[in-house]
Amino acid sequence: MSCSVLSDLTIFDLLALLVAALSAVYARWSWSEAKRANTISLLGHKKSIYDGFFHLKMHMTSKRRFAEPGEVSKFYYHAQNARIYLPADLASVIEKYFDACFWIADTHKRDGGLTNENSSDFEPHLKTIDDLGPKIDEKFLELLQAAGT
Repeated sequence: MSCSVLSDLTIFDLLALLVAALSAVYARWSWSEAKRANTISLLGHKKSIYDGFFHLKMHMTSKRRFAEPGEVSKFYYHAQNARIYLPADLASVIEKYFDACFWIADTHKRDGGLTNENSSDFEPHLKTIDDLGPKIDEKFLELLQAAGT
């Protein structure tokens, strides 16, 4: 009789081991899928910020000193979200770019834009935009491509 009990325990032990192993495999698969879904979600946020940056960059390229505050202001929430979804160094560069754009747009609105008296005031901000725009583009594309692989 003890031999029968031992064989019953062995069968139950094997079944329990099989269930535990299948549970572990399922848990690993679930973790992998959750990680993948999180990566896709974060990629969507990063892409949205990049789209906003691209629109701002195109506006600044076409308007330069005559940037419109309404168009520049559309990037405000993207600049704030950059702090959350992007690496700190890239978010900092984006903030500098946005600040320069906003200064130009605000000055254009407030002071009537470019005049002979204030033309030199625009130069440092335009230089910031010209210098940082391509760098931001490059860093963004690296970031998005790395996330997509």
